[in-house]
Amino acid sequence: GRPNELIATLAPTRPETERVLAPDTFYQLEVLVRPVSGLTTWKISTTDERSLPTNTNDGQQPGFNPVAAMALDIVAQRTPPRALVEITLTVNPGSAEVNNIMLIAPPGFVFPDQNCGEICVPATALGDTGRRQARLALSATGVTSTTINMVVRSETPQDTPLDTTGQSDTTWFIIALGSDDRHTGWGEGTGFPITQMQGCTVAYAGIASQRLVTLAVTFQMQAEGGRRIILEGPSGHELTCSAQGVLRPISLEGGIPECQDNPLTLVLNGTLQVKSYAFSVAINLPATAPTDNTFNIIVQDRNNEVVDAHYGLAGMKIESLPLAPQATLAWSKAEPLQSAQITVGVTFTDDTDRLRAIYFIFPRKDGSQNSDSNAFIHDAQIPTDVVNNNDEFPINPTGAWVDRSNTGGLKVLVDDSDGAATIRAGTYHWTFPVIVPATIPENNVWYVSLCADKGCRIPTCGDEPPCHRPPVDSTILTSYAIPGFNLREMSPDQVFAPTGSAGVF
Repeated sequence: GRPNELIATLAPTRPETERVLAPDTFYQLEVLVRPVSGLTTWKISTTDERSLPTNTNDGQQPGFNPVAAMALDIVAQRTPPRALVEITLTVNPGSAEVNNIMLIAPPGFVFPDQNCGEICVPATALGDTGRRQARLALSATGVTSTTINMVVRSETPQDTPLDTTGQSDTTWFIIALGSDDRHTGWGEGTGFPITQMQGCTVAYAGIASQRLVTLAVTFQMQAEGGRRIILEGPSGHELTCSAQGVLRPISLEGGIPECQDNPLTLVLNGTLQVKSYAFSVAINLPATAPTDNTFNIIVQDRNNEVVDAHYGLAGMKIESLPLAPQATLAWSKAEPLQSAQITVGVTFTDDTDRLRAIYFIFPRKDGSQNSDSNAFIHDAQIPTDVVNNNDEFPINPTGAWVDRSNTGGLKVLVDDSDGAATIRAGTYHWTFPVIVPATIPENNVWYVSLCADKGCRIPTCGDEPPCHRPPVDSTILTSYAIPGFNLREMSPDQVFAPTGSAGVF
């Protein structure tokens, strides 16, 4: 047939005498075509392969007026979740007559009523798709340029939108409108994924039904301007910064911020820059973790506009463990590049036989090696440098009870050589030397991991450089997070004198 003609043989394997199309019956035919400009009409005929058709519309069926194809590019400099962002649109209208443009956003994007741009007016959603639309008023006389540049503002969704198959759905659409609002052009362009704030962690000892557990937060700013931090927790988790002594700014700008609970909000005395930060508050934990055990961290500017955010940050598992809500940290001095004695304390509220090791993990800047000047490293040179300050703690006094193979941490091994490894209720302390770095890392949090297996490990970040993250090894029962100390800061607690059971490596 001709290029604009399609001939289809229905039921070719059936007998020629058998009727295929019944009278007074509605049929639908779908075909793919390549439109051409101009108004079209369509001729539809049926035939039994004789000289005349058995039915026809004589070419009187009105068609549609194909519109011009337009090119669309979408660029956004920043794409945090649930934030008002500026989006630059570059349109090549082709042959379309363009007086206005209807912009159709991906699912979840919202054009604000009062602030979507100088030429932008929000419109109703696109049918049952839920996609939001905006009308962009360009020119009453029509646009004559070959490139149209526009800036609009949209509120981003919490996550990158997905289609029904679970694939990313970030496509934007445009419809060109002529002088009488008829459609004259159409185009689409790939948008951008939503970027969650980097370097975000929450760390706390997941002790069932425990109150005022220290919770440490780390995050990495990709843009400056943050003056307000909001932390939202899972259902049943009560966050507080107002209880006495629980708020530690660690590395936040401006020292101790103003705070309020429910939702937990910190109003800073300084402006966050493009770097990593940490702070700690307290959390009251439920008996069990909810199904949606996630946190949200939102950083806003002085006008309460979102600068960066992370939604859906995984929380800690919750275990029934006989532990006090906090571990303790004391130090002898904090002079740069000098050795300091560190004492860590853990309190067991009841006997337990689940523990096989305790891992002390020191702060270090992400990407730094343990020998760098911004990472704490242990200085245990001889066996007596590591001290078990409570002889009730079950260690093997004649064997190797300390693993110092990683200079970024020390692991105390429980003596289970006779099959029994019961730790009695009480408070236990360990003292050991570390080298204080020249620069204290921003994520200045010490972790104390209680392990059900002696093989528990310091966390890694896959193929990335070394990173300082809350330990999540499957053999770790839980991990305390302890705010660190600054250079030349005095310890509020006394360091235990190096007496007691010394380590043998």
